[in-house]
Amino acid sequence: METLLKPPRASDAEAIRMYSQAIAGAEGDATLFGNRSAAHLGAGLYQDAILDARKATLLAPTWAKGFYRCAPELGQGFSLC
Repeated sequence: METLLKPPRASDAEAIRMYSQAIAGAEGDATLFGNRSAAHLGAGLYQDAILDARKATLLAPTWAKGFYRCAPELGQGFSLC
């Protein structure tokens, strides 16, 4: 039987590193926080994912994708942004 759980990918760690570098130069960019949130989620780093999703929604409260990034974390016991 194939498992639905997968180990973190090296590409998630690389994406997190690269988005972190980009954020250092553009701290007001909600898209970067939203994308890093997705990479954190892919790596199983749920608390980091929700923190970045929340930051994205604060920076761009009308950007639906920021709130979309919050939804997967609900299943992990975290609250909605």
